[in-house]
Amino acid sequence: MLNRRLNYTFKTLHEKGFIYTRLEVFDQYFWLEVDLKLWQSYLEIATQHPRWPVSLFEKDNSFKFYSIFSSSKNK
Repeated sequence: MLNRRLNYTFKTLHEKGFIYTRLEVFDQYFWLEVDLKLWQSYLEIATQHPRWPVSLFEKDNSFKFYSIFSSSKNK
């Protein structure tokens, strides 16, 4: 299926494996970038408004990051 999409016939299994590995790495890189942008937007919202999404507090009930962020912002 991939060879039809690329309009290219793989000559060896090594070539096919290389392409699949590169696609997997590219996919991981793409989703890490999406995740990074999401967390950066959370941080930007938090600097503008002192509110955090409830889902963040559900993951970590310690509120350590928020207290560190709040204390450094007040200095």
